[in-house]
Amino acid sequence: MKYSHYVQLLVLILSISISSCDNDDMSPSQGLNPDSVITAWLDSLGIVATVDASGYYYYPDSLNPSGAQVGQAGEVLAVFYNLQDLEGVTIASYQPQDGDSLLFKYASNAVFPVIFDELVSIMRVGETYNFILPPSLSYNDVASISTSDGSGIYNLQISLVGILSEGEVLAAELDQIDDYIRVNDLNDTVSVMIDRIDTTFLNDVILSIDTTFSYDIDSVEYFTSGVRYKMLAEGDGPTPINGDLITIDYRAEFLDGQVFQTRSSFDITIGSSVPNVLIPGFDFGLGLMEPGERGLIIIPSSQAYRESAFVVPAFIIPELIEDAVIPEYVELVPPYKSLIFDVTRVN
Repeated sequence: MKYSHYVQLLVLILSISISSCDNDDMSPSQGLNPDSVITAWLDSLGIVATVDASGYYYYPDSLNPSGAQVGQAGEVLAVFYNLQDLEGVTIASYQPQDGDSLLFKYASNAVFPVIFDELVSIMRVGETYNFILPPSLSYNDVASISTSDGSGIYNLQISLVGILSEGEVLAAELDQIDDYIRVNDLNDTVSVMIDRIDTTFLNDVILSIDTTFSYDIDSVEYFTSGVRYKMLAEGDGPTPINGDLITIDYRAEFLDGQVFQTRSSFDITIGSSVPNVLIPGFDFGLGLMEPGERGLIIIPSSQAYRESAFVVPAFIIPELIEDAVIPEYVELVPPYKSLIFDVTRVN
């Protein structure tokens, strides 16, 4: 009896496809009427759902009437999700046991599928909703994702766990960067001892004064933009100016140590503002470096890729990049990620 509703659904799908193949409301890709399939699936489970004018169906798993509701464009939402097909097969999932909540910027054209913005707009913090999405509102044209029943209809469960201002998110990033500096003792400087004996005259008597002191040469430099720079090895020569072509080796990683890119003998022009290549914080940090110098450039997302793009599920990102739906950097950097570049300026 546990799977009887799936049998009922299969019978319904077959009957629809045989008897109604000329219906103008059929999905072009499947020859099925998504509304009929969805309502049959809901009825088989005894679920009462609301249908939105856009064409999706939704019902709550948990409600929180006192929770804050999405208010305006530019807010940063924290979510978890679970994506299944109508047979209960999980296609992708990100839950609390997988890590911190995922962040995305609401109503900023930085989310896929685009209907995601509309879905969360009906939710309050602390609530979980199920959204049943027909192909036209989800992944109709994405080849790298499919349902096991061939319907192209998805059950997207979303949990909204927080609403933040972008300013709050960026301030939290700076706190995380400062924690990284502290935990990794980046301000544990190398000091040079300067031994000096100063002399002075007092009532025609020569006095000797010991003025030995310690001079720190490699503590972290803090900049108002949020960029932090730590010299690891000294260079020799002039720092670059706009238009200079320099060669660098670098390793790029997140604060948790996950490396997302490495390059050797990479030529880059300072101040070139090449989209997706020379992010502002990286450009600034390279401008501090002399030939032969090695350093850490620590960059908050405000000086990097900021909201990037939020894609559900993440495994379809390569196809979206190939189809020019989203920029290439989305495959490397999720929304609101601080970056660390370990850079050696070769020349």
